Amino acid sequence: MLSLTIGLRAFRIESVAQVRSSFRPLRLKNYRIYGCRNQQRNLYFSHPSAFFLIRKKLLTKPHPGCETWCRTTRNFCKASVGSEIRVKRGDRVNVHMKVQDPETGTVIVETKPDGETVSFVAGQGQVIPALERICLGMTIGEVWTGTVKPEEAFGVRDRSQIYSVSLDSFDDELKLSLSAGMVVAVEGRNSVARVISINKEKGTVILDENHEYASKSLDFNIELVSIEPAKSAWSGVQVETISPGDGQTFPAFGNRVTVHYTGTLASNGKVFDSSYSRGEPFGFTVGAGRVIRGLENGIIKMSLGEKGRMYIPSEFAYGAIGNDIIPPDANLVFDIEVLEISNHSR
Repeated sequence: MLSLTIGLRAFRIESVAQVRSSFRPLRLKNYRIYGCRNQQRNLYFSHPSAFFLIRKKLLTKPHPGCETWCRTTRNFCKASVGSEIRVKRGDRVNVHMKVQDPETGTVIVETKPDGETVSFVAGQGQVIPALERICLGMTIGEVWTGTVKPEEAFGVRDRSQIYSVSLDSFDDELKLSLSAGMVVAVEGRNSVARVISINKEKGTVILDENHEYASKSLDFNIELVSIEPAKSAWSGVQVETISPGDGQTFPAFGNRVTVHYTGTLASNGKVFDSSYSRGEPFGFTVGAGRVIRGLENGIIKMSLGEKGRMYIPSEFAYGAIGNDIIPPDANLVFDIEVLEISNHSR
């Protein structure tokens, strides 16, 4: 048993559990002293590194293996050994997140219960601006909690994204089930929209492409789970499964593959090519050398029906030369859906 005395207050420490549940900050003038919450076997409360000294809003270097004080959340955040590594542009990160509407209390997204993390490469514009901004500079185990304004969440409502279409533009089967609140794909615009209202007398449907939570400030809780440094994140072609395929039918050398895709620059998320915008899928023969090497290397990892995100380093794309659209040394990201795999080439 350890006895700790500071000022006029004393604590008897018998277990780690007691430390976690009962040890509280002591206020000494302009300072606040927090007990080390290290859960390793030995606790040395007498050692200077076992305390974090906070003056105003400045925090000393965290003690590895302990829970550290987060200046943003004003609460303890979990930190692990080696957590000095911080997220920078180009790193692949995995985060747990919870997004909630503060007005209604509705939970919009929560990943922890399912054990699934949100994965993205920082600095590529793959996620909403707030998530990217918050994660840059974070360390493993750090937690950020706060309110995000609409401009950095799901945007400000744009009236031009609300429009009327003819009811006849929907197929007969969909007409029967069409109702307000449904989400439908909008052909020719490569987007989705919510059905706002249906006027059967006039034969019109009002669609809204704005996000359901556009123009709303939202509460975010983000925990950084892991960091994959930029160098390893772009070592070789990698495929992230978004929606699994049959898991059995994979393209092989000589097979013709038909896909829908959208290609973007990893540096800024700018779209440079898309089969969706052309309104027809794209086909190629594996091993024929008619597409970039990274696309061939990645497609053989995807099964029939799979939707995935393919990360292609520049050396497997257009290299140091680039082309009219692709800058030199540009890493590429492809969102791909495998539509068909046939055993012949054309």
